[in-house]
Amino acid sequence: MRAHLPEEREILIIQIQEQLNELKQLSRVDSHAIEGWEISVAGNNQPPGNPPKSGWKRIGAGTHWGDGQPDWTAWFRCKTQVPKRLVQSGSFVVLHLGIAREGLISINGKPFHGISENHKTFRITEASHLKKPLRIEVEAYTEAVQHPAPKYYGKFECAEFIRVDEAIDSLCWDLQVALDVLK
Repeated sequence: MRAHLPEEREILIIQIQEQLNELKQLSRVDSHAIEGWEISVAGNNQPPGNPPKSGWKRIGAGTHWGDGQPDWTAWFRCKTQVPKRLVQSGSFVVLHLGIAREGLISINGKPFHGISENHKTFRITEASHLKKPLRIEVEAYTEAVQHPAPKYYGKFECAEFIRVDEAIDSLCWDLQVALDVLK
């Protein structure tokens, strides 16, 4: 179908984007929830630091943290391993963490990746991360005071490993680039 009017073009782009979003979901072929998380709230207006030695409590998905206030720091940790069923030829594994708007992930004591509101999924590429036990730690931050005040002050939304089909994922990126050029 060819668009003759600007409005038709916009509608076609929206329809293509919706179909591409559905295809992206198909690239995620399996997942595994990461459980056994603990939290230690460092408090308000804290500088970056090291994980605390005490004060750890269990936390699960859907739990709010940060005392409902802005500018709070908390540490999260768990011990886990990527399930063997997720490590397959033709796919790759990502770590998806919906813990905070900002944070720093460390794996086995080494900085791994930063978390932001728009970056919560991270490709795990090191073979050692795929085959050995992992100690994941996250230094998380709610956010600074903003006006108007945001409605989000720390929520542990999810933590999971996801197996992604490499061919479908690659196709999605190629199609997204083409669509972005059309826009």
